[in-house]
Amino acid sequence: MYNQGFELAFPWRCVAKDFSKLSPEMKARLRAEILAMKAAAEPRPWETQAYNKQLPPDHPRHRLPDPKTGKACGCERPYADWETWLLMTGRGFGKTLTGANWALSRGLSEPGVWVAVCAPTFADVKNTCFEGPSGIKNAAQPGEIIDHNKNDLRITLRNGSIIQGYSAEKAESIRGANLGYCWFDELGIIRYPEFYEAGLLPALRTSKGQLMITTTPRNTKLLREIIKEAGKNPEKFHFTRATSAENWKAEGVGKMIAKVTSKFGEGTFLERQELQGEFIAEIPGALFQFEWFDEFRVEEHEVPEFRRVVVAVDPASSSSIKSDETGIAVCAEGEDQHLYTLQDCSLQGTPDKVMDALVDAYYRWDASLVVGEKNGVGDYFKGMLYQKDPYIPLKLIQAMNSKKIRAQPVSPLAEQGRIHMVGDRFQFEELERQLCALTSYDDRVKAHDDRADAWVYAMRELCGFGAVNYKEIYGFSACKGCGDDVHVYIDKRCKSCGTPVTEQTKAVDPTRKKSAIRWSAAYYRTCPNGHEYPLKLKVCPECSPDPNVYMAQVMKVSGNFGGPQYTPKNWFSGRR
Repeated sequence: MYNQGFELAFPWRCVAKDFSKLSPEMKARLRAEILAMKAAAEPRPWETQAYNKQLPPDHPRHRLPDPKTGKACGCERPYADWETWLLMTGRGFGKTLTGANWALSRGLSEPGVWVAVCAPTFADVKNTCFEGPSGIKNAAQPGEIIDHNKNDLRITLRNGSIIQGYSAEKAESIRGANLGYCWFDELGIIRYPEFYEAGLLPALRTSKGQLMITTTPRNTKLLREIIKEAGKNPEKFHFTRATSAENWKAEGVGKMIAKVTSKFGEGTFLERQELQGEFIAEIPGALFQFEWFDEFRVEEHEVPEFRRVVVAVDPASSSSIKSDETGIAVCAEGEDQHLYTLQDCSLQGTPDKVMDALVDAYYRWDASLVVGEKNGVGDYFKGMLYQKDPYIPLKLIQAMNSKKIRAQPVSPLAEQGRIHMVGDRFQFEELERQLCALTSYDDRVKAHDDRADAWVYAMRELCGFGAVNYKEIYGFSACKGCGDDVHVYIDKRCKSCGTPVTEQTKAVDPTRKKSAIRWSAAYYRTCPNGHEYPLKLKVCPECSPDPNVYMAQVMKVSGNFGGPQYTPKNWFSGRR
């Protein structure tokens, strides 16, 4: 089809030639060059469909406000020499589709250029960036892709350019590459920063060497450094932020926003991060940080032998559609005295379904104890579990009123690197969100922190905190005047009512309810007569003695050691 615009733009390429005399290599080279120049002269349909913020910083429309929402990037002019573009958005804005179209446009603009597509895992590159609904294959126009090697994560474009996928699971996987462009999806959740710093950045050494990063906000060192550089040098580092609501063309985004807002609340940490696309560098009073979990995350082959495995559960009081989840967390203590989170089995379902999941987790991980909260559910939990399996040891605890009091002793362990998430981050994504939303000033009584509560119960049990009162451990007691907490070793008077902190206050308060449970309850059963015996025995050995053990004791008392010792192992040999 004759294209007058292309001819006017590149008249020297429209001179008639005898192509029959050219070599096949020269024909392929000319064809690739012509297609690349044609792609550069004729904008792809994406440029007319995209929002202004979805276009690169050197595009004339990038700095303009959106015609409907009125929101703009905030930059004063196009930046033609940019090197790194960070697009940080809320969920559902279309950042994956933006990255896919940018990678295609860069590959089609130059013949033979290599464009890298990086993501945290191999599955992310394959299922999201390449073959996902907003991936490169679905974003490409007919004829733009001529070959796709799924095993090697390689896409060949019509002009000979290569789009190569790289997984950030191995820090050395990108070394030696010569790249002209790179699209990095979800940089904030990669496990090895060396992949980006020592692998990717030195590889961007051909063509323009531009890097586009699409990610949701996450407080990590890499993102903090890039945002800091964008503030110092906006000519090279460009930072664009967008909210979920700015994708007003998508039908399902509005429903998603309403659902998330109703669950987390407007203005909360999770709503600001996931919907507003706001980078919250530090949550005031946060007990846990995403960076701690990412830094000390381990794979299954890196964990040591376990000394003890605990399954903790925070049961929901109902099973309707609008009810809370039942939090189920499987955690273990390793031989290195570090704590490991093995699985998050939380679910929303009927009591029977919950008990099935609990029993399955107990036997799958060869656990030694089930720890459960009995607040609000009474004895039904114990009865339901024992109907499924009466031999599972269960320890019910009365949770303290304050969530922050429960989680505070565990927080220092996570900061010190003694708590590890085992496996991929996406297995614990919701759990980590709930934990990082816990703050020292917000009690979050009405928050849906079921996964976090179960996890904290498991960690407290493994640490030896049990259900003891955290305030008493650190010297707090109830004021005799008003009942508020006073520190018996520091405070001279109550800050609320002024009552002196006397020796009577410092003494053990007999009215304070003791919530601590003996440590032996985790390792021993107690029979109706009060005898303790190991969990591996099904009956009390004192109330129902084993015949073989009884005969051995009789023989020992009588002094008859020369006679036959009839035991299960030598019964037949003794008869001979």
